[in-house]
Amino acid sequence: VGFVTDTHVGVNVGNSGQLMAKVLTDCHIPVYVDGGDIVSGSGIVTAEGIIGDLHKSDTLFSSTLDKRLRITGNHDMVYGVEASYDSELTDPAFQFNFFRNDLEHTRSVFGPRGTYFYRDLTMQKVRIICLDSECFDALINSNGQILTNAYNKIWTHLLGTEQLRWLSDEALNLPSDEWHCMVFSH
Repeated sequence: VGFVTDTHVGVNVGNSGQLMAKVLTDCHIPVYVDGGDIVSGSGIVTAEGIIGDLHKSDTLFSSTLDKRLRITGNHDMVYGVEASYDSELTDPAFQFNFFRNDLEHTRSVFGPRGTYFYRDLTMQKVRIICLDSECFDALINSNGQILTNAYNKIWTHLLGTEQLRWLSDEALNLPSDEWHCMVFSH
Protein backbone atom coordinates (compact mmCIF):
# COMPACT_ATOMS: atom_id res chain seq x y z
CA VAL A 1 0.00 0.00 0.00
CA GLY A 2 1.31 3.42 -0.94
CA PHE A 3 0.87 6.48 1.23
CA VAL A 4 1.04 10.21 0.51
CA THR A 5 -0.08 13.05 2.72
CA ASP A 6 -0.07 16.83 3.06
CA THR A 7 0.12 17.56 -0.65
CA HIS A 8 -1.36 21.07 -0.15
CA VAL A 9 -1.93 21.50 -3.87
CA GLY A 10 -1.89 25.31 -3.77
CA VAL A 11 1.81 25.24 -2.88
CA ASN A 12 2.71 21.86 -4.36
CA VAL A 13 5.20 22.01 -7.25
CA GLY A 14 3.06 19.51 -9.15
CA ASN A 15 5.15 16.33 -9.23
CA SER A 16 3.38 14.32 -6.53
CA GLY A 17 0.88 12.69 -8.87
CA GLN A 18 3.54 11.55 -11.35
CA LEU A 19 5.76 10.28 -8.55
CA MET A 20 2.91 8.29 -7.00
CA ALA A 21 1.98 6.81 -10.38
CA LYS A 22 5.58 5.68 -10.95
CA VAL A 23 5.91 4.13 -7.49
CA LEU A 24 2.59 2.29 -7.83
CA THR A 25 3.55 0.94 -11.25
CA ASP A 26 7.19 0.07 -10.55
CA CYS A 27 6.41 -1.58 -7.21
CA HIS A 28 3.14 -3.25 -8.34
CA ILE A 29 1.15 -1.56 -5.58
CA PRO A 30 -2.62 -1.94 -6.08
CA VAL A 31 -3.82 0.97 -3.91
CA TYR A 32 -2.61 4.02 -2.03
CA VAL A 33 -3.94 6.17 0.76
CA ASP A 34 -3.98 9.94 0.45
CA GLY A 35 -3.67 10.98 4.07
CA GLY A 36 -5.30 14.39 3.70
CA ASP A 37 -4.37 18.04 3.87
CA ILE A 38 -5.07 18.42 0.19
CA VAL A 39 -6.24 22.03 0.33
CA SER A 40 -3.83 24.91 0.76
CA GLY A 41 -5.70 25.87 3.93
CA SER A 42 -3.31 27.97 5.99
CA GLY A 43 -6.32 29.50 7.65
CA ILE A 44 -9.94 30.01 6.72
CA VAL A 45 -10.56 29.61 3.00
CA THR A 46 -13.64 30.02 0.88
CA ALA A 47 -15.85 27.19 -0.33
CA GLU A 48 -14.71 27.89 -3.89
CA GLY A 49 -11.07 27.71 -2.80
CA ILE A 50 -11.53 24.34 -1.13
CA ILE A 51 -13.47 22.85 -4.04
CA GLY A 52 -10.89 24.25 -6.46
CA ASP A 53 -8.04 22.63 -4.52
CA LEU A 54 -9.88 19.29 -4.46
CA HIS A 55 -10.36 19.44 -8.23
CA LYS A 56 -6.70 20.44 -8.69
CA SER A 57 -5.70 17.39 -6.63
CA ASP A 58 -7.85 15.16 -8.84
CA THR A 59 -6.03 16.56 -11.87
CA LEU A 60 -2.61 16.16 -10.25
CA PHE A 61 -3.33 12.50 -9.39
CA SER A 62 -5.57 11.81 -12.42
CA SER A 63 -3.74 8.68 -13.55
CA THR A 64 -4.16 6.99 -10.16
CA LEU A 65 -7.69 7.96 -9.09
CA ASP A 66 -8.86 4.37 -9.45
CA LYS A 67 -6.27 3.31 -6.84
CA ARG A 68 -6.77 6.14 -4.35
CA LEU A 69 -8.33 6.06 -0.91
CA ARG A 70 -8.60 9.53 0.60
CA ILE A 71 -8.75 10.66 4.23
CA THR A 72 -9.54 14.16 5.42
CA GLY A 73 -6.80 16.15 7.11
CA ASN A 74 -7.02 18.99 9.58
CA HIS A 75 -6.63 21.63 6.85
CA ASP A 76 -9.25 20.12 4.55
CA MET A 77 -12.22 20.86 6.76
CA VAL A 78 -11.27 24.29 8.14
CA TYR A 79 -13.89 26.17 6.21
CA GLY A 80 -15.93 28.99 7.64
CA VAL A 81 -15.27 28.07 11.27
CA GLU A 82 -14.96 31.68 12.39
CA ALA A 83 -17.63 33.10 10.13
CA SER A 84 -20.82 31.21 9.24
CA TYR A 85 -19.67 27.60 9.31
CA ASP A 86 -22.47 26.12 7.21
CA SER A 87 -22.96 28.98 4.76
CA GLU A 88 -19.46 28.64 3.32
CA LEU A 89 -19.52 24.91 2.65
CA THR A 90 -21.81 22.42 4.32
CA ASP A 91 -20.49 19.07 5.52
CA PRO A 92 -22.50 17.14 2.87
CA ALA A 93 -21.22 19.41 0.08
CA PHE A 94 -17.66 19.04 1.33
CA GLN A 95 -17.99 15.25 1.58
CA PHE A 96 -19.41 15.03 -1.94
CA ASN A 97 -16.52 17.01 -3.40
CA PHE A 98 -13.91 15.27 -1.26
CA PHE A 99 -15.00 11.67 -1.82
CA ARG A 100 -16.64 11.80 -5.27
CA ASN A 101 -13.86 9.94 -7.10
CA ASP A 102 -13.33 7.49 -4.27
CA LEU A 103 -17.02 6.56 -4.40
CA GLU A 104 -16.88 6.14 -8.17
CA HIS A 105 -13.60 4.25 -8.42
CA THR A 106 -13.27 2.14 -5.30
CA ARG A 107 -15.27 -0.54 -3.62
CA SER A 108 -15.18 0.99 -0.17
CA VAL A 109 -17.58 0.44 2.71
CA PHE A 110 -18.30 3.76 4.41
CA GLY A 111 -19.39 4.25 7.99
CA PRO A 112 -22.55 6.18 8.86
CA ARG A 113 -20.97 9.64 8.68
CA GLY A 114 -19.49 8.99 5.25
CA THR A 115 -15.96 10.16 6.04
CA TYR A 116 -14.42 6.93 7.31
CA PHE A 117 -14.40 3.62 5.49
CA TYR A 118 -12.61 0.43 4.65
CA ARG A 119 -11.66 -1.33 1.47
CA ASP A 120 -10.79 -4.99 1.14
CA LEU A 121 -7.92 -6.17 -1.01
CA THR A 122 -9.29 -9.67 -1.43
CA MET A 123 -6.32 -11.22 -3.23
CA GLN A 124 -3.93 -9.95 -0.56
CA LYS A 125 -6.36 -10.70 2.30
CA VAL A 126 -5.89 -7.20 3.67
CA ARG A 127 -8.47 -4.70 4.85
CA ILE A 128 -7.43 -1.07 4.64
CA ILE A 129 -9.26 1.03 7.23
CA CYS A 130 -9.27 4.80 6.80
CA LEU A 131 -10.34 6.77 9.85
CA ASP A 132 -11.33 10.42 10.04
CA SER A 133 -9.42 12.28 12.74
CA GLU A 134 -11.83 15.21 12.30
CA CYS A 135 -14.95 13.14 12.85
CA PHE A 136 -16.87 15.03 15.45
CA ASP A 137 -19.51 17.72 15.46
CA ALA A 138 -18.11 21.16 16.17
CA LEU A 139 -20.45 22.99 18.50
CA ILE A 140 -21.05 26.23 16.63
CA ASN A 141 -23.95 28.60 17.15
CA SER A 142 -26.08 30.23 14.46
CA ASN A 143 -23.67 33.20 14.35
CA GLY A 144 -20.77 30.91 13.47
CA GLN A 145 -19.12 31.26 16.86
CA ILE A 146 -17.45 28.31 18.51
CA LEU A 147 -19.13 27.60 21.83
CA THR A 148 -17.08 27.56 25.03
CA ASN A 149 -15.33 24.25 25.67
CA ALA A 150 -16.40 22.99 22.25
CA TYR A 151 -14.21 21.30 19.71
CA ASN A 152 -12.72 23.32 16.91
CA LYS A 153 -12.19 21.66 13.54
CA ILE A 154 -8.98 23.60 12.99
CA TRP A 155 -6.94 22.40 15.93
CA THR A 156 -8.76 19.50 17.55
CA HIS A 157 -8.35 15.99 16.24
CA LEU A 158 -10.24 13.06 17.62
CA LEU A 159 -12.08 9.91 16.70
CA GLY A 160 -15.68 10.31 17.82
CA THR A 161 -17.73 7.64 19.56
CA GLU A 162 -19.75 6.82 16.43
CA GLN A 163 -16.60 6.12 14.43
CA LEU A 164 -14.96 4.06 17.16
CA ARG A 165 -18.13 1.98 17.49
CA TRP A 166 -18.12 1.40 13.70
CA LEU A 167 -14.42 0.48 13.87
CA SER A 168 -14.92 -2.15 16.54
CA ASP A 169 -18.31 -3.48 15.39
CA GLU A 170 -17.85 -3.48 11.63
CA ALA A 171 -14.44 -2.54 10.25
CA LEU A 172 -12.41 -4.88 12.45
CA ASN A 173 -14.79 -7.77 11.73
CA LEU A 174 -12.46 -9.37 9.18
CA PRO A 175 -13.64 -12.11 6.80
CA SER A 176 -11.39 -14.73 8.43
CA ASP A 177 -8.42 -15.23 10.74
CA GLU A 178 -6.15 -15.27 7.69
CA TRP A 179 -6.86 -11.59 7.01
CA HIS A 180 -4.85 -8.62 8.24
CA CYS A 181 -5.74 -4.96 8.45
CA MET A 182 -3.93 -1.66 8.08
CA VAL A 183 -5.33 1.42 9.76
CA PHE A 184 -4.69 4.92 8.43
CA SER A 185 -5.62 8.35 9.69
CA HIS A 186 -4.27 11.85 9.13
